[in-house]
Amino acid sequence: MTDFAKAESAYIHHSTVPVAVVAMAVASPAFARGRFPKLRLVEVVTKVSAMDGREMRALATVCGANIDSLPEGSGRAPAFAAHLLDVIARYEFEAFFLRDPSQSINGIDVRPRGYDYRTSQVDAPAMAE
Repeated sequence: MTDFAKAESAYIHHSTVPVAVVAMAVASPAFARGRFPKLRLVEVVTKVSAMDGREMRALATVCGANIDSLPEGSGRAPAFAAHLLDVIARYEFEAFFLRDPSQSINGIDVRPRGYDYRTSQVDAPAMAE
């Protein structure tokens, strides 16, 4: 990302938000925070159901993952979940996430600790932990 002025005002389709925000965060965490000040990780993750193969490959590339083939249709979310778990493990973020199969959305059961994605409420003690 080299054109910050364009990045500040460019329209970003909802299904490309994950790619845009991750790419921006890689280039400048402060810029990404300013461009998406209220965006939560769970919102980024659950957008997978709207992403097509091209968008998922772009996100994988930005995250440093390699996707040789990607299933279409309903198989996309589980494939994305597997890559999400790989990225969490690679960067040793396990302490920040939990898996809750009873709360699966589109086959994704990874949740941030200390945050109730359904109510957008923060559990302060769990977050501090």
